[in-house]
Amino acid sequence: MPNETDNCHVPCKIMGCAQTTIPVVDIQVLASEISILSKNQKSFSVTLLNREDLLGNLAMLIGQNEIEFMKIMKAIEADGVAKREITELQGVLRRLAKTMHQGSYVPISKSRIKTIVPSAPVSDTAVMPAGYVLKGDYSIIHESESDDKQRHVSTVPLFISEIKQDESSSVEYVSLCWLKGGRWMSVTVERKMIAKRSMIVDLANKGLPVTSNNCDMIINYLFAYEHENTGNIKRTKVQGQLGWTDRMSGFLWGRTFITDDATSCPMVEFVGREPGDEQFADGFVPGGSHVEWATLANEMLDYPHVAFTFYASMLTPLLPILEVKNFTLELANRSSTGKSIALQFAASAWGQPDLQSNSFVNSWNVSPTWPGRAASLLNGLPMFMDDTKQARVNDQRREAGSFVADTMFLIASGRDRAKGNVNGTDRVPAFRTVLLSTGEYPTFDNNHDGGIRGRTISICGDPFGKADASTKSVVDRVDWTTKEHYGHAGPRLVKFILEHRDQWNVWKQAYRETNAQMTRAEGLTSIEMRLGEYFAAVATAIPIIHAALPELRRDKQVSDLLNEIGSKARQEAVQADTATQSLRSVVDWISANLNLMFTPVLAHQGKQWSAGNYICFCDMDDNESWSFIGLEASALKEHLRRNGFNPNETFRNWKANGWLITDASSKGYQKQVVIPGSSSNNKFNRMNLYCITKESVS
Repeated sequence: MPNETDNCHVPCKIMGCAQTTIPVVDIQVLASEISILSKNQKSFSVTLLNREDLLGNLAMLIGQNEIEFMKIMKAIEADGVAKREITELQGVLRRLAKTMHQGSYVPISKSRIKTIVPSAPVSDTAVMPAGYVLKGDYSIIHESESDDKQRHVSTVPLFISEIKQDESSSVEYVSLCWLKGGRWMSVTVERKMIAKRSMIVDLANKGLPVTSNNCDMIINYLFAYEHENTGNIKRTKVQGQLGWTDRMSGFLWGRTFITDDATSCPMVEFVGREPGDEQFADGFVPGGSHVEWATLANEMLDYPHVAFTFYASMLTPLLPILEVKNFTLELANRSSTGKSIALQFAASAWGQPDLQSNSFVNSWNVSPTWPGRAASLLNGLPMFMDDTKQARVNDQRREAGSFVADTMFLIASGRDRAKGNVNGTDRVPAFRTVLLSTGEYPTFDNNHDGGIRGRTISICGDPFGKADASTKSVVDRVDWTTKEHYGHAGPRLVKFILEHRDQWNVWKQAYRETNAQMTRAEGLTSIEMRLGEYFAAVATAIPIIHAALPELRRDKQVSDLLNEIGSKARQEAVQADTATQSLRSVVDWISANLNLMFTPVLAHQGKQWSAGNYICFCDMDDNESWSFIGLEASALKEHLRRNGFNPNETFRNWKANGWLITDASSKGYQKQVVIPGSSSNNKFNRMNLYCITKESVS
């Protein structure tokens, strides 16, 4: 999308004084071009007479500086051009000079732009297209061959300075430049913006002198300009994602393209499709001193929560190398305990971390579509979102907690939601990132969807050990330092990774071995094994990070850090196990309503089963021995929904954990049970119940 920038001032010697309308000839450039032609004496005259740009400037020079004009003529003679030819040439030029009046245009077709406007940000060989002329006041007119009329195209010089192509999407961008108030302005837009009159007029907001009256002429002029300058316009590869470029040949850290010195690959630039994309990229910049930042970092490594958050953010460019899936790291604790500052420190490794400045760090107060679009910009860079309490959802059918959980699912999937259009489907790029988030409570507490447990590392507790006066002093120092010193560690790590490409397979094998070791323990749940993959990735990344940043201290045992953070994360995951939570909720519900549980003992007392009077059946005998509790379907489903659990998912998880006794009833989740005391015509009623085992509730 448009990215407006100012270039250099146009010098006064080029612009001329305020009263001058005829451009001042650049004598040095003109003499150099004439000298090149005069080296070939035989074809000199013919060649020069076909160069209207040079003829026009020589004629102007007669009126501006006769002495310099004669110097050029003598130089031609010195190069061996016949005096007769020079005399005839001077006659042509002097007659042409007489026809030129102040304010009239210079009749140069296909004239070199730099000859007329030396400061123009275009190639030295760029020319005006045939039929288009620069006037003395730098406006552009079009000479029509059909009716011999002159039509004003633009009030200022306007050129295409660069063409950019995104090879992944095949979208082309053009960079337009124009002179305004003595400055060269530029804007980069998709090519379609200069192909339709309804679109190009929108560029008036960027300062381009286009209106509904001249938009068609400008479109035609730009088309002719590009056609005439196919080989003169700079062409650049671009992409709409930050991070790894095509085939991981380089890395886009904001506006900076990083590659190793040994690999030869073309420069790649970032072009965002929306202004917000450009703002996001602008946050990845350096500031202050790396030495000052590293001094603070060595202090932060004393705090396990902060250190692990930092390492997780630095893991991100290694994700595709180690073949690790995206995940979320969440810092959860009560307000004003330093969570946001810990997040800020991790972000400072990559760029401007201040949420209130031009940063890539955002709060959770965003639209529902923002996380997916922001994540789609990242291919090896971390994503930071602060304070889940700020999450808002306008849709009344959807809770904020669900929005946060859905975002974590989205991050793990590695692809934004697909969208359709009238012609088919939109392209949806894959992304690689680690989402680092903060909140007062773990997202697990506000959402019973079990899927996020294996995709999120949730760390609860005070990031800086405890909340007291001494902690506040540390937090303040981190806040002040990272707002001044930032954006050094991340690009240094990327440079190191690129310079050690020959080690990538070694690193990947090290990760696989570490992963196997950390997920081999007996009794681990599937959730704990999934989390183990992420911890193994961080464990593999830590020595690589320290090798890239030798100024960071190495006296901390990696195993101690992983054991401390890992035990907390596993505890949160187990506590947030929705299967366990839902079962515990049902058991508590039964315990609080034992009068609604039907047993054989009650049947022997002459009481009869009725679904409206009882919620479950237990096969308990007179000795209080029993093997299962069978729950009535409608009552159970109502209880689960009322407590935020999905019944179908709950039954599926219960069965997977071996907590249900089943037969072929109700898709395999229920068992047909004979209910004593419910005989009718000497036949016992058989009912399909959800039967949970005694072992599961013990």
